[in-house]
Amino acid sequence: MMLIAALMAALLGAGPTLDAAAAPSDSMAVSALPDSVAASAPGRIELTIAPVRADDGGDMLVALFADEESWLEMDMAYARQSLPADSDTLRVVFTGVPHGVYAAEVVHDKNRNGKFDMRWFPYPKPKEGAGVSKNNLRKGKPRYEQAVFDVGAEPVRLLIELRY
Repeated sequence: MMLIAALMAALLGAGPTLDAAAAPSDSMAVSALPDSVAASAPGRIELTIAPVRADDGGDMLVALFADEESWLEMDMAYARQSLPADSDTLRVVFTGVPHGVYAAEVVHDKNRNGKFDMRWFPYPKPKEGAGVSKNNLRKGKPRYEQAVFDVGAEPVRLLIELRY
């Protein structure tokens, strides 16, 4: 038993250890991971999407972008998820995300063609609902630098408001 504890301490580095004699018998003492191990753990992004026009049917396309060059190009996204648009509020979780800077886009793909549809005449206007991280309001395409957020050791929780 002592050998296992010594190996774990060597692998995890010097950190708090569990002293069974000091722990009360009716509770479980848990040692914390050293900062170097916790910092390398992948990140988690939790997105809440609302308001969804569930009566319109279709799918919700959710994309995570890691750089400006791929921004708003669904097929170039770092990660993507698709789920039925069957509720007024939807929740999407990305796990195992390396620490860094990201931006998210959500498209209510009513006709399930896998892309964001626009009407072009008499003037450009979206046919489907969409939203981006940080809920950037502007005419034209949303800017990457105004939608970015940091992913680290703590889970990131964002609300993305759809505009139709």
